[in-house]
Amino acid sequence: MNGSPYSSFIPPYGTPYFPQYNPLKSYCRDLRKTANRLSWMVLAGIFSMSFLYALLQRILWMAGYPMYPNEFDGLSQEMYFLISCLYYIIGMFLPFFFFLLASRRSFNQTIPFRAFPFRLFFPCLFLGVAVCLLANYPASMVASLLEQFGFNASMPETPLPDSPIGIGLYVLQIAVIPPLVEEFAFRGVIFSRLRKYGDGFAVVASALLFGLFHGNPIQLPFAFLCGLIFAFLVLRTQSLLLPILLHAINNGFSVACELLENAYGEVFVNLFYGIFFLSMLVLGILSLIFLAIKEKGFFRPAATHQPVRLATRFGMLFANPGAIALLLYCVGTSILFMLL
Repeated sequence: MNGSPYSSFIPPYGTPYFPQYNPLKSYCRDLRKTANRLSWMVLAGIFSMSFLYALLQRILWMAGYPMYPNEFDGLSQEMYFLISCLYYIIGMFLPFFFFLLASRRSFNQTIPFRAFPFRLFFPCLFLGVAVCLLANYPASMVASLLEQFGFNASMPETPLPDSPIGIGLYVLQIAVIPPLVEEFAFRGVIFSRLRKYGDGFAVVASALLFGLFHGNPIQLPFAFLCGLIFAFLVLRTQSLLLPILLHAINNGFSVACELLENAYGEVFVNLFYGIFFLSMLVLGILSLIFLAIKEKGFFRPAATHQPVRLATRFGMLFANPGAIALLLYCVGTSILFMLL
């Protein structure tokens, strides 16, 4: 040793290696993990609703509730729509609510209802309604294409209620509960969790998941386009108020057309639809011009630096078990939709 306090001993297994931290790998891993969890939550909501509906129906029959063979899935119209409201609230809302609690994120940050300038309210509302109405055209094009190839392109129809209570519950089930629950889930929980990977990415990614949630080739393009404008308005107003209102108007208009056609006939409802469509289209175009001129930068994306390219981020969005399972679900339900 020559009296030296230091040893030249070499460990028998080589020099220990300490891997360096790679921020890009960490970023991609975090994005995949987030997308995986959110995709599983969407699937959990879908299957929870189906399970709860079957469970509530079975409980009613076991408790001696009378069956109505010629009515709504064996139930009276009032009970059918009441159960539909319950399973949507419980099955779709609770999974995302518990996910929000487990993530320990601020409720106000995830579900924003901040005040925004009143001058933006009506222009954004009219623009959103116009986009939702125009989104019907891609859906119609897909339906026409499916019919040309001999596939089914008709959405399953639920018999319309004819009692006041049944109509009220039907409106509640279509025009009130889904806008509240779905905006909480997709523009609240999902959109807020994805914003850390870029605002533009979060807008498109949340809209894609919203489209896949609907699970058929007719509603998918429609829901995707609506999801884009809903998320964009959350981004610009920092509030869920406008997306909830737009969602309710869109669904409520659909319900109104069904009820009016049932009461007054196809000619009347076509006239009603045409007047509403042209009015909203004109107001939407005027609103677009107003926002582009008066609100500088309203349609300009914010410049945010992300360490990974946009294409890579979308790859990470679907490169995980949850997203793959959601895609397989959507493909499977779309095939069943076209064949049955």
